[in-house]
Amino acid sequence: MTEIFLTGIISGFVSAMIVILYSKYIQFKRVSKVVTYAQSILDDLENRVINTRLEFDNNCIRAYNNDSDEFLAQGVSWEEINSNLKKRYPSNFFNVSQEQIIRAEKFSK
Repeated sequence: MTEIFLTGIISGFVSAMIVILYSKYIQFKRVSKVVTYAQSILDDLENRVINTRLEFDNNCIRAYNNDSDEFLAQGVSWEEINSNLKKRYPSNFFNVSQEQIIRAEKFSK
């Protein structure tokens, strides 16, 4: 009788552990999918960011891709440069240093 009782307790414990481990496995799979999705979003955003530098010449400001030296846009003020960049590259983001933005704002005044 004691053997049956102990067998019942052990099998109940093992069953509970299996259920707990399976639920943790399911949680891990869900978290793994979320992490993979988040990583794909970050990769997409990283591919859409263009490191940009501004060059100032006479009455004109020119924006260039800082990595490839490709010309991006030009204007006479930061607002015009920003507008032209958004028109020409609507799905991209532009990483311009705060110092260059301040210089561009002062340049047009």
